[in-house]
Amino acid sequence: MMKKNGLNAPVKELKVRYWYEGVRLRTGKQSAYGLEKKFEPQKTNQDGEKQAPPKKWPRYKRGKVTPCPDLVAAVEKAAPGSLKELNSPLWKVLLVEDMTIRRVERYIDLLQPKVRRAIRNWRRAEVDGTQNYVWHSQGRTLVRAGSLDALAALVLMWEVYRHEARNEDMRTLADLIYKCMLTAGMSFKHRELAAEFFEVFNAKIFSRTVWENGQCELDAGVFIHGVSMLNDVLSNVVDEGPLQSQDDICRAKQHLMYGKKGFDCLFGFSIPVVPAWETGPPTRSQYQDGMLKLLQWLWGWTHLRTQTMGRFPHDDLWERISTQIGVDNLDII
Repeated sequence: MMKKNGLNAPVKELKVRYWYEGVRLRTGKQSAYGLEKKFEPQKTNQDGEKQAPPKKWPRYKRGKVTPCPDLVAAVEKAAPGSLKELNSPLWKVLLVEDMTIRRVERYIDLLQPKVRRAIRNWRRAEVDGTQNYVWHSQGRTLVRAGSLDALAALVLMWEVYRHEARNEDMRTLADLIYKCMLTAGMSFKHRELAAEFFEVFNAKIFSRTVWENGQCELDAGVFIHGVSMLNDVLSNVVDEGPLQSQDDICRAKQHLMYGKKGFDCLFGFSIPVVPAWETGPPTRSQYQDGMLKLLQWLWGWTHLRTQTMGRFPHDDLWERISTQIGVDNLDII
C-alpha cells in the first residue's frame, strides 16, 4: 500500500518538469541556460561587476525547485498557457487522501466550467442517491475533454469510491482515468514525461484499485505505446470530419476508444487484466470471464500494433490467440 503522502515528491517533480518543458517548447529555447538568459537577465553588483547567474533553471528542468509566482507570471507573458499548467488542480488532487463526497465541493470551483458541470452533476446524483449511473455519462464527458482538469475530476470521483470501498465503481473510474490519460498523453510524450506521468497514476490509481479476479498488467511501456497507437489510428479516421481543433481531436479519440470505429479499438485501449485467483480455484464463470477479457485485450492490442482491421468475434487472429492461451472453446457471448 502506498504510504500517506508518498506521492509528494513525484507529483511536485512532474508538475515543475511539465511546466519547464512546456515553456521550452513554447519559446523554442533548447536549454536551461538559454531560458535562464531569457527570463533572468544577468545582474550587476554595486561595483558594476556582473554577478553569477542563479542557475535555477537546471533545477526547474529536474523538478527540484518550484518557480516563484513573479517568475511564473513573467514567463506566462512569453509562453501563454504555462501558468495554467503549473497551477492545474490536478497536482493538488493527486495528493488527496480519504476524500468524501462532501469534501469534493472545495475542489470543484478550481476546475474549468465544462468539467465543473460534469462533476457537479455526478456529485448531485451521489448525494441524492440517484441510481442512474451518472458517472457513466459524465465520465464519458470527461474522457472527451481529455484535459488535466478532467483527470483531476475523475481522480476525485475515484477517491470517493475508494473511501466508500466501492470496488466495482473504482474499477470503472480507473478505466475512465486510463482513457483520459491516453487522450491527454501526447502532451506528456512530446515533453518526454510520459513514463513519469504514468508512474504517478500507477501509484495513485491502478496499483490501488481492486481488480476482480485479476491483476492489472499496465506498465509505462504499454501506456506510451497506447498513446502512440491512438494517434496513429486517429490519423486514419476519415469519417469524423475535419479535425481542426483540440476538441475535434478529443472527440474522435473518444469515439475510437468506445468502439465506434471497431471492437479492436474498444478492447485494445482498455486496461489489460491478467486472471489471478487468490481465494482458491475459480468457478467456471470466473474463469470464462477472466480469460475472455484477457483474450479480448490481446486481440485488440495485436490488431492495433500490426495496424490490421479486426473482425469481431471470429477472425484468424482471434482463433490463433485463443489457441495460444488455451481457451479455444471459450464462450464469447
